[in-house]
Amino acid sequence: MMKSPGLRTLSLWLLCALFAASPARAQWQSIGNLDSYATEQNGVTLKSGATLVRILILAPDLVRIRVATEGVFLPDQSWAVVKNDWGNVAVEVRDSNDELQLATGELVVSIRKRPLRFSFLYSNGNLINKDDEGRGISWSGRSVRVWKSMPQTEQYY
Repeated sequence: MMKSPGLRTLSLWLLCALFAASPARAQWQSIGNLDSYATEQNGVTLKSGATLVRILILAPDLVRIRVATEGVFLPDQSWAVVKNDWGNVAVEVRDSNDELQLATGELVVSIRKRPLRFSFLYSNGNLINKDDEGRGISWSGRSVRVWKSMPQTEQYY
């Protein structure tokens, strides 16, 4: 049985409409501006709308960032760092109009306030890495991602 060209065209249009209506591409929401922050032992907790970001300095050269997109942190777990009993680290918090900094003897975490973006630097000021200007920390549902700015000469695996 042959189909008419009109029926094939209608079928194609319906297929395209269904594909366009499905979530073929995730809708990523980037973190906004810094509303407030609270210092705590070995770090800070940042607030941006309903989102909380906790930055903990685990060692003078090791930083952990956790994100709670709905304002409540999930139980603490890490696939990258097994140790969970960290000592106190001397952290200097510096606040200016445009940025917040956490400094140890070995590194500086620079936090741009509008919008929230993170840069990591050696204590001498040389850049280790930084968030992508347009996206930074973003999420779609329960998935969280961080987009980084990568120099042309570097590769990450």
